[in-house]
Amino acid sequence: MITSFTREPTQQCTKCGLEYKVSYSVCPHCVGKNKAQIIKQIHIPQNDQIKKNSALGRQFIYFAIITACCLLLII
Repeated sequence: MITSFTREPTQQCTKCGLEYKVSYSVCPHCVGKNKAQIIKQIHIPQNDQIKKNSALGRQFIYFAIITACCLLLII
């Protein structure tokens, strides 16, 4: 039996910028928090994760270049 899954509609919070379900009356990510707390708890960890991911991507590119050079030397 094939069922179709429908995603519940979401909207973007004007305070924190994250999406939440329309059925919620307030954003669960930032309810009861001020701007400083939102930046500290949501946006700074996200920026740190982006930096770590880009560093990992750079390492994979270097590894691919080194591997390609080694393969060219062998051939």
